[in-house]
Amino acid sequence: MQKFEYEPTSIGDVLVDTASDLFSRTELKGVTLPKDVFVGDILSKATFELFKAGDADPIICLSDRSACTEKTIRIVDRHVVITDFRLQAADAAAKKEALTKLTADGSIRLATNADFYKA
Repeated sequence: MQKFEYEPTSIGDVLVDTASDLFSRTELKGVTLPKDVFVGDILSKATFELFKAGDADPIICLSDRSACTEKTIRIVDRHVVITDFRLQAADAAAKKEALTKLTADGSIRLATNADFYKA
């Protein structure tokens, strides 16, 4: 089920620092996943598909789950610093848009990575 055979992505590859484990992640229960999801996938909260430019609410998945109904997935919540190194959206433009939306209010901060700051 892992995306990478030898080095699977883990929560530590996404979360660089947290103010508290109590607030850094939360669970969404009873979701229907149209496709397999993996740690580091940036999903649209409405469809649970990879985030595409123009989607409204991005979330960062912290679970490896196969497509099915009534799944529980962990997602990034708040008071965290994340890295974009292993994050994946539908394409580079969607990833940049999602990170801009996720970091807009300051509850999720981005560690300095070259990919996000490229023009």
